[in-house]
Amino acid sequence: HDWSCQRWKLLRAFVNAAIGALNWCYGCRPSSPQSSRRTAAQRDVLQRLVSRCVDFHNRLQAPTAGSWENLTPDWVPLPERPEGPKYGGLCAAKVDVLPEAGTCDPMPCLPLAVQQLITNCEQTLFSDAPKGLDMFEDVADSERLEYIKLVVRQLRAKQLGLTAKPRGGGTVIAVGKPGGKRQRVVWHGRRVSAAARRPPKPQHL
Repeated sequence: HDWSCQRWKLLRAFVNAAIGALNWCYGCRPSSPQSSRRTAAQRDVLQRLVSRCVDFHNRLQAPTAGSWENLTPDWVPLPERPEGPKYGGLCAAKVDVLPEAGTCDPMPCLPLAVQQLITNCEQTLFSDAPKGLDMFEDVADSERLEYIKLVVRQLRAKQLGLTAKPRGGGTVIAVGKPGGKRQRVVWHGRRVSAAARRPPKPQHL
């Protein structure tokens, strides 16, 4: 019982350290005024953060071969180094898609300067972009059917929109989540990202 209490005290300290680090990166100080009542968005962020910390704690309690070795640096001597996350093999049914996306407009919550930056992104973020960003690699033929199924789900959820004249793009890559039962789809937009202006560094970093 005593060790159980100590374990949760350590977990609570870890959660508070993660929250404090995120606030510090954003520029908040311990002396900054705090709201007396958390908003729904703040409660959701805290729940997600605590859930991630608990998941990390549980994974530390039961390490298995192949679940952590690939995360170590190359200079760590290991008898066997397994592969990292599995890429490819897209399966639309394994990708999590929201029931409905785009239910709120985030623009009014942003500072005016940021709103103007996003609204005029072609002039502000991509003013020196080279030509040819609208020509990009397609998905693999073996994954095309699953990609179509995924796009249909995302369109129905209003997560995506269609355009006949894309200004830039890239292919998508399926990455396996821990456990091997679910996938996340990563947009491979390296050329578009490289064409954008260099972002400012976060405060304190």
